[in-house]
Amino acid sequence: TVPGLTAYFLQSGVFASKENAETEAKKLQDQGGAGYVYQDQEDFRTIIAAYAQEKEAEAVKTRLSESMQTKVLPIQAAEKTVPVENKAQAEALSQATQALNRAIDSLYQANKQVDTAETCQQSLQTAETNLQKARETLQNAFTDDDNSFASSLISLISQAETDTKAALEATDGARNAKAQLALCRLLGAYARLIL
Repeated sequence: TVPGLTAYFLQSGVFASKENAETEAKKLQDQGGAGYVYQDQEDFRTIIAAYAQEKEAEAVKTRLSESMQTKVLPIQAAEKTVPVENKAQAEALSQATQALNRAIDSLYQANKQVDTAETCQQSLQTAETNLQKARETLQNAFTDDDNSFASSLISLISQAETDTKAALEATDGARNAKAQLALCRLLGAYARLIL
């Protein structure tokens, strides 16, 4: 069983067209937000940031209320039972999702500490280390065609590694947007995977 997920996205808009959502997302990134496009059935939602607690998202929504209309979008996915072939694969999946959850926690911390460059950098490095551990654990236990869930999880972790590395390499001005994008994209992809 892989753990479920609860997160709170701060949404700035909903679009019927992916292209329009991507245009808005680029504007959000230029302003320091994630600029993540989250596909929710047939809608494309532009996301500013992600939060672990609803009260955090609501506080930011209130601060932004004079300059922009936003909405708190809860993202919830229940735990999922994944078929595996043996005990070693079950243990690898458990270890990998634990490392993935530690990476998510570190990305949350990085986004809280974005004004403190050194502390933010440390949290991003911790996230990157945990993502690498999660990916390697899965790659050692599953072959490419072994398990479609594991293959999908490896892909989304690889994307999260790339996004986190981009945040680590970003200058201070762009770090916030890139760190938020790494977190939002990981949360959105993981939620879709376990739904």
